[in-house]
Amino acid sequence: MKPRRSFLFASGVVAWVLVLAGPGRAAEPCAELLRLVPDDVGLCFVIRDLRNYSQLLRDAPFWADFRQSPLGKELVDSPEIRKLGRALEQVSEHLGISWERLRDDILGDAIVLAYRPGPPDRPELEEGMILVHARDPQLLRQLVNRLDQLQRASGELKELQPRSAHGRDYVRRIKTKGEDFLFVHGSVLVLSGQETLLRRALERDRTMPPADQEVPLIAAQLEKLKAGSALAAVWLNPRAFDAAFQRRAAAATADDRAFLTAFGRYWKALEGVVAYAQPAAHLEIGLSLRVDWQQLPESARRLFSTASQPSPLWQVFPEDALLAAAVQIDWLAAVQTLGEFLPESVRGTIQGTAKRIAGPALGRDIAKEVLPYLGPECGVCIVAPPRTDRDWFPQMVSALRVRDDGPGAPLSSTLLAGLHSLAVLAVLDYNSKHPTQAVLRSSLQGKVEVRSLVHPSLPSGWQLSFAFKEGYLLLASSPDAIQRFSAPKNSTPSSAADEVPLLRISVTALRAYLRERQGALVPFLATQRQISRDEAQQQLERWYAALQWVDRIEITQQASSNQVTFRLRLHTSQRLVK
Repeated sequence: MKPRRSFLFASGVVAWVLVLAGPGRAAEPCAELLRLVPDDVGLCFVIRDLRNYSQLLRDAPFWADFRQSPLGKELVDSPEIRKLGRALEQVSEHLGISWERLRDDILGDAIVLAYRPGPPDRPELEEGMILVHARDPQLLRQLVNRLDQLQRASGELKELQPRSAHGRDYVRRIKTKGEDFLFVHGSVLVLSGQETLLRRALERDRTMPPADQEVPLIAAQLEKLKAGSALAAVWLNPRAFDAAFQRRAAAATADDRAFLTAFGRYWKALEGVVAYAQPAAHLEIGLSLRVDWQQLPESARRLFSTASQPSPLWQVFPEDALLAAAVQIDWLAAVQTLGEFLPESVRGTIQGTAKRIAGPALGRDIAKEVLPYLGPECGVCIVAPPRTDRDWFPQMVSALRVRDDGPGAPLSSTLLAGLHSLAVLAVLDYNSKHPTQAVLRSSLQGKVEVRSLVHPSLPSGWQLSFAFKEGYLLLASSPDAIQRFSAPKNSTPSSAADEVPLLRISVTALRAYLRERQGALVPFLATQRQISRDEAQQQLERWYAALQWVDRIEITQQASSNQVTFRLRLHTSQRLVK
């Protein structure tokens, strides 16, 4: 089996093993395996403590209830799960060992997959290695012998050649197609399709101090990047891919080269990336990046610095919003950063258009008199309509902070005038082509003028509206949504240790909305999807059943001087593990 295929096959096996896992702890067996992995690998996939996780998972009320639910039963009876079950039975039958014992005594401590890309001009020289730390060394040896017997009987394995290096014995396994190299010592198994990579692991086994005396480099990187105790983690070493990236950039067309040159600056500043999964009270999926900020362009540093602060809009977006998202954006830095990735011709066209059209239309220099005075606060919030409200469609408001302390007339007035002109043109164009007419209306809420687009084809209660209120340019689903908005009173200070919310979805509120408004949702779905009302009702019930297992979804960001971590959390209705 070729190196890439071996690595991908092992990755696939480990991927479905993940579903059987469950809170993590730093496992010494994992560190001992990472001690054998060369520091210059490009990818390292780590799974630890499957035995403990699977036990905690089996004992958790969440999974017991889920398996008894209609959705759980449907999943268990699905063709994919049945096929997986038959595959496990076949593995158990051929190996003479139950899946439970294979999981607990062989795979239960730690599994590591390492991959090193080949040189750009010789990609076929890529290398892959699988490492396993087994709880039962005797069973591990028996399993290896059993596999040899099965492969000999099938004709796949032709010969075993004993070899040694660095005081360690290993085996060259000559097969009908290709070869691989196997090292087994005590609880440790190392398998590779390349002898050089295996010998490097054996050299490290002889020369590297034990993991409890010196933390291996990759284990230290996982710890720094917030994944030191995660159930599963993938570490990416950017330096292993530098040569391939440079080769691709050199061979690119002029337009592609502009993008790759800009991307290369960011890639060079990237010191490490880790993606991880950690189930506990909830499921947390994280992405951590370690960056040398000084190597980034000044505009990118401003952009990330601003984004690392929490948006004051979180003070006014309700906890039970169906969806809420709020970030801090330095708009001038964002435009400058995006511009770096565009070909010179495209960048010039955009700049020319801004100077010839957008600038004169607003009567301002976009780069000097508009972008610096937008934000940084911006966000969007979608809420269920009040229970007493006759209108049933969710209400939305988006907000962008606009400062009026710039040169000339207030920027808010200029932007409102521009939006009004666009709305008038849109209404005129639409009405000239359709018999059903759209109307642009204006109303007052105290001193706030609200302009609304009204059309019978819009959902019930929707009148697309815009206004400037309390320092924010608002685009909303109705005048009522604008009236309900109140600006935050002050900014919330934060430190590098704080997590900054980016997005939040209240699945609890969404379930309540589906239940309370099904009388309106059923005919709406039936009309939109051109199905019967009974089918629409059944579809709504399936959605509700699927949503009952999750209460909230959130995405956060946490930044420090040289690192940023994004986290996706699924807060389940009960603990995922005991």
